[in-house]
Amino acid sequence: MTNKIYITSDFSSSLWMFNLSLAEIKKIKKQFPQIELILINVDNKRLNINDKTIIYWGTRINSTILKKLPKLKWIHFGSVGTDKIRLNDLKNKKLIITNSQNINTYSITNLILMYLFDINRKILINKKPFSSRKEYEKQFHLTKDIEHSKILICGYGNISKSLIKIFDKLNLNYEILSNQEIKSKKIKFHKYKNLSNIIQNYDIIINNLSSNIETQEIFNNDIFNKIRIDASIISIGRLNVFKTSDLNKFFRKNSNASLYIDLPEKEISQKGLLGMNKLDNVYISPHIGGYSKSYWDNEVQLFIRNLKLFLSNKRLINIVNQNKRNFS
Repeated sequence: MTNKIYITSDFSSSLWMFNLSLAEIKKIKKQFPQIELILINVDNKRLNINDKTIIYWGTRINSTILKKLPKLKWIHFGSVGTDKIRLNDLKNKKLIITNSQNINTYSITNLILMYLFDINRKILINKKPFSSRKEYEKQFHLTKDIEHSKILICGYGNISKSLIKIFDKLNLNYEILSNQEIKSKKIKFHKYKNLSNIIQNYDIIINNLSSNIETQEIFNNDIFNKIRIDASIISIGRLNVFKTSDLNKFFRKNSNASLYIDLPEKEISQKGLLGMNKLDNVYISPHIGGYSKSYWDNEVQLFIRNLKLFLSNKRLINIVNQNKRNFS
């Protein structure tokens, strides 16, 4: 009889995006009859975790869970961000860490595009339904014609590259902020160190930066003092790239500026963000950038491919470099 391979997953939730269905579990077990897949709900105070687990699959592993898994060999995140595990937690542990990079690229791109077109119409950010065209025209002076706007895309990962393809087709005027060494005659690139010298040139700023030592609080008071007072900012992902108190101050002071941001609900209550969700020029969505009808098909396919590689002692897809973590 083949030895059992124990997999623990935290995809047990009432929320569709975080719930692994029985149909999907059956699909995996059909290919790998030797596995035992155990679902846990990390919201429970008592975590009944099998200490024989060698694979952890989910989004919410932490140091408490990690201590209960002495035989763990591989962690697969169902998201791009891997900051649920700190580097200190992994010292002296030879763990493989993979993420789900690429499977949410188009869904996040779609959310950014929705925000971008709202800059042109101001329907979402108004929050209240207009009762008449006269009411709508009171806000119309705040709209921007995106085809005549100058756009700064911050970051040069998969999402930014996806946007670039669309922007080129729409003939939009954009430039890139990135520290990557990229040679391109078509695209104008700027390094992080030049941000304070160029930020005043843009009507729209799209933040797709990963959060790391280089980008942490790169948008601070010095930068906000130079951003146009009617600028629009779109931000998807972690907040670490902003000094939140300065972000809050800028949008309280400049009512003609607009902010579209996708955040977990618990982050809205952070001290630096208090009250921002009540501002007329701020629109906050509840961290839905990764939502896609195809998410579970793509996620299960990726996990199955990686599980085959893992059992064959081959290199896995989307291995995360632990010395240069991805927090986006």
